[in-house]
Parts: sequence; structure tokens; C-alpha cells
Amino acid sequence: MTTTTTEPVAATRSVTVRAVRAGNRAYLSAAHLEAVFGAGHRPVPCWAGLLAEPLCLERVGVVGGNRREARARVVAVATPVSRLALTAQALQQLDLRVPARGPGPGAALSGPRGTVVLADGVSRAAPRILLPEGVARRLSLVPGAAYALEVSSWAEALGGPVTLECPAGLRDAVVVLDGAVQDRLGGPGATVTARLTPVDGA
Repeated sequence: MTTTTTEPVAATRSVTVRAVRAGNRAYLSAAHLEAVFGAGHRPVPCWAGLLAEPLCLERVGVVGGNRREARARVVAVATPVSRLALTAQALQQLDLRVPARGPGPGAALSGPRGTVVLADGVSRAAPRILLPEGVARRLSLVPGAAYALEVSSWAEALGGPVTLECPAGLRDAVVVLDGAVQDRLGGPGATVTARLTPVDGA
């Protein structure tokens, strides 16, 4: 009798990605966009970039609990609920602490026409992992699922798990990193290996 042994499929998947430096981003609802820039204001798109995320010329001021201010570029597409994604440097500057999971803290947003206060919705701008849908499918990775992310042995610097994103129109596999981590990996545009391990049964 012959016994056939099947090797288990490794849970971790590896993919080559381009490293992109994180930036401060403001995702505004239509109501908040008008509140800070004026009624009827239409954002001026300037660049979609590697993330297939349409950015605008407009920026907003962001004020944390310590009253210091940072700047965030507005994303052109209005969202149902306003939120902020801030770099590690900005979070430290504003003295905002974002938990690994659950809702983040709030902040005040200011523009030329007014100010709005977000009770919560502040998150970390990095790390993020974005893959074209075809790449995710080939690797049996699930969009929207949580994964532990390791990039060239820098897992300890990346924090908690990340949610896999597969935005429409994305052409390249991209990992978004805070500047300090990215500099260790070779600077903006460096090609690195990302390893993703499912979390919570992904």
C-alpha cells in the first residue's frame, strides 16, 4: 500500500512591491468639504499616483489635543464619513495615539472657510498594502482581510495587522511605509519583498 503525503500550503504569501512614502490624507464627506472650503466648492484633482488615489491641490490644517498643527492633502473623492490618515511623525507632533484596532482619536480640520471637529476617525497612514486584484487572486489573498505584514525583516517597526486593499485601477503592487522605515529599505521607490500572513482566519 502506497501512502501519499501532501505538503501543507504555506499560510504566508510573498510578493514583490514598490515602497511608497506615507503622507497625511484627509478623506472628507461632501458636507465637511463645503464646511471648510465653502458651499459649492469642487476639489481640484492634481495626481493619482501609484496608489490610484486621486489627490487634490487643496490641503487642510489638522489640530490635535496639544493645539499644534499639521497639514493633510485632501483626497478628491467624497466619502460618507470624514476621516484622517496621518503619518507617525504627524501623530507624534499632534500628540495623538491611535490604537492597533478600533476607532482612533478625533481632531479639528480647518480650511479657508471654516473648521470642523471630528470626534474620531484618525488612523495611521502606514503601513498599507495595496495589490492589483489579479495579483491578490493569484496569491489567494482576500481583499479586506487582515494580514500580518513583514517587509524585508522590518515587521517589528510596522505595528499591528493591515487590511489588504485592491483598489480599482491599481497597476503596481505597493506598500506604504512611514519615512523612517522606508529610508532603511532604500528610500522612495525601492523594490522590496512583502510577506503577508493571515490574521483572524483570513
